[in-house]
Amino acid sequence: MKTAFLFFAALLTGSVLYGRSVSVTVINPDPSASRTEILEIPWKQVLKREAFPDTSRIVVVDAHERSVPFQFIREGGQKIQSILFPVRVSPGGKTVYRIRYGTPESFTGRVYGRFVPERKDDFAWENDRIAFRVYGPALEATGEVSNGIDLWVKRTSEMVIDKWYRNDLTGTASYHTDHGEGMDFYNVGRTLGAGALAPYAADSLWLGRNFVTYEVLDSGPLRFTFRLIYAPFRVGNDTVTETRTISLDAGEQFNRIGVRFEMTAPHMSVAAGVVVRNRAGERLESSAQRGYAAYAEPEAEEKGVLYTAVVSPKGFRRVLSASGHLLATDVYKRGTEYLYYSGGGWSKGGFPSAEDWFRYVANFADRLRHPLKVKIR
Repeated sequence: MKTAFLFFAALLTGSVLYGRSVSVTVINPDPSASRTEILEIPWKQVLKREAFPDTSRIVVVDAHERSVPFQFIREGGQKIQSILFPVRVSPGGKTVYRIRYGTPESFTGRVYGRFVPERKDDFAWENDRIAFRVYGPALEATGEVSNGIDLWVKRTSEMVIDKWYRNDLTGTASYHTDHGEGMDFYNVGRTLGAGALAPYAADSLWLGRNFVTYEVLDSGPLRFTFRLIYAPFRVGNDTVTETRTISLDAGEQFNRIGVRFEMTAPHMSVAAGVVVRNRAGERLESSAQRGYAAYAEPEAEEKGVLYTAVVSPKGFRRVLSASGHLLATDVYKRGTEYLYYSGGGWSKGGFPSAEDWFRYVANFADRLRHPLKVKIR
């Protein structure tokens, strides 16, 4: 009798747990275009509706009860800060998802990144559409100094960083040649590359050096986030230290970048930008008010065309061509984090023409200014 009672109690407890759920209604404010993106919800908002004491049994399902990939964001700690999952909403429409108890599935990661000590301390990261890297202390020790962002273009949804580095370092296949998956043919040098940020004072860019330390904060399957700290460098009469936090979501062309500067001045002019080549065939399009500056490089023969851009959800002060860059300027206030987005694309990786890229960038900027509306019940 006691065994039967315990079995019944366990069954009842399980049914109560599995009955718990939170409804998430996602509304698209744009009546002209569908929205497909990664939605992030603060976990404390979910807990206001349901306690969910056992997060190991959480699932996210769509309106047809189909399981949806999701990720808890912890920002380098143990405590859950938010939950994110992909959503798709028709023009002007709404879609309902549910967070509930269930049996979690394993999902293939669509983001990846790591420190690469075997290639002179690079840090490289990617998603299912594009890849990037920045340069570390071992490379600076050889005399190559750059705090710019490098761009690797892809035409595969597979994660390629480890394979490309391994093949290149062993002499099997160079990642500077396209073997059917993409390649690295972007030239960074002593520039901002594909969208870094730097102080902009006295009509000059003040470039930092290679990163000194790194920390991975979240590692997938839908978002990869890491933090870089740079050594102090001079900006006029001031000494500045940069901390850069970068996130890349699955399915996106753009990194979300938050920058903090330690400095003595109360504020400082800054510029997010991309290097320009000043050669025939390049194209530029920008709108400071709408918050974007986009660039199409001159075509590189059989390699195709590289595209880059920077975007701000709050707009820029102005956009100008200066110091070998397309720059979008703003003012940084001491003690804050400056948020913007940067990224790129490729004519062989989803953007056949410059118009396609410029349209994507403008739409991305509009999307940031008009986020999806969310109701939690």
